[in-house]
Amino acid sequence: MGGAGRRLGGDKATRPFRGRPLWTYGFELLKSFCSQVELVGECAQLDLPTLIEAQPGGGPLGAIVHALKVSDCDWNFVLALDYPLLDADFVRDLGKPGGGLARLPVCQGQPHPLCGYYHRDAKASLPAHGSVLRALSQLGSQVSWVDFAADERFLNVNHPQDLL
Repeated sequence: MGGAGRRLGGDKATRPFRGRPLWTYGFELLKSFCSQVELVGECAQLDLPTLIEAQPGGGPLGAIVHALKVSDCDWNFVLALDYPLLDADFVRDLGKPGGGLARLPVCQGQPHPLCGYYHRDAKASLPAHGSVLRALSQLGSQVSWVDFAADERFLNVNHPQDLL
């Protein structure tokens, strides 16, 4: 998943981060443990399988809901492309979902709903647009939040200074 990159001044996916395009970090991570990886949205510069949202402009929540609607997998790992420091150890520490509708990290009290597991049945309970956190709060105990202590891997690239 990737945003429009307004705060970065343009397309976020292809912006260089530590010498490589930002999108490559998450893609490589997902390829290491997922049988299928697809980009939700549209980025003409990337030669990747894409799922174009039925209603573009729904933001991250719209992208998540759309991905869940077209998925034939029970559990789907959603990863925004602006988390380049997340790694296989993060996925291991997050753990596999055991039930409910989502398994997501919290780092120092800050929820990170764009890097974790969503069950495809969550699509029935999530609106197609709006705040991801507000929508998740409506799911209550169906969301497992996994606590991470201070962890620099949760760098979320949104501003030009984050690219340095």
